Amino acid sequence: MINAFCTRIALFTLLLLIFSACTEPQAAKNEGQLLTEQNKLPEALTWYNKKIGEEKSPLELKNLYYGRAVVHRKMRKTELAINDLNWALVIDSANTKYIGEIGDIYYEKFQPQDAQFQYQRNVNLEPKNGFWLYKTGKCRLLSEDIAGAINDLEKAEKLGYTESDLYLQLGISYHRTGNLEKCCALFKKSAGMGNKEAEMLFKNLRCS
Repeated sequence: MINAFCTRIALFTLLLLIFSACTEPQAAKNEGQLLTEQNKLPEALTWYNKKIGEEKSPLELKNLYYGRAVVHRKMRKTELAINDLNWALVIDSANTKYIGEIGDIYYEKFQPQDAQFQYQRNVNLEPKNGFWLYKTGKCRLLSEDIAGAINDLEKAEKLGYTESDLYLQLGISYHRTGNLEKCCALFKKSAGMGNKEAEMLFKNLRCS
């Protein structure tokens, strides 16, 4: 009886240890993040400015610069957001998240060449991550580099990035080349994955 009880306790303890090892504790959000989530942007900015002036730890400074970049971006102060992200990159130069966000800002500002430059940095850092080639492909399409767009998007697919928007962008690229058969097949594939824009284009082109 005692042995059976001890066995249960030992098993429970082992399971608890395994669960603890597999579960990473999430860091508590700082006041700046909470204020940002509450859309209290001026208060969040004041908090980040104060903390950045006081902080000495490079790791914490990097996070604070990123947090302030998020605030600046929400306030549509994109140049200040880029500046903060670049300061964070001074500390952590290979951070693909920060580089990618700079690329996103430029893409949203319809500056595809600047965006592509940033995404290409991430392609170089993560050559097996198709997501970044998908991003460079979209930039090339926006810059009217159709052959380059097709090349990057098809490489992204081969690397395993298969979201519906990739097939939409590829379909648009092939439409620009006049290859309607290929374009319709890609729109159909994207629409089948739930992409409404691809579905509309498929219907408008009267693809069969």
